[in-house]
Amino acid sequence: MVAIALGALTLPGRTLIVASDALNFLVTAYPLVMISTFAVPLSIILHVMCLWKLRRAGAV
Repeated sequence: MVAIALGALTLPGRTLIVASDALNFLVTAYPLVMISTFAVPLSIILHVMCLWKLRRAGAV
C-alpha cells in the first residue's frame, strides 16, 4: 500500500501532492509499466490462490 500511495502522490498530473526534484516519469515508460500492469495483479492472484488451497487442505 505504501508503494501505491507514493506512486500516486508523486506521479505528474492532478494527483501530484508530494513535490520533489525527481518525479516518476519513468513509471509510465513501456518496460516499467508492465510491472504494475501484470506482475502486481498476478502476484495478488497467486497469493489468494495459495491461501485458498491451504484453507481447503485444512492447513490454515
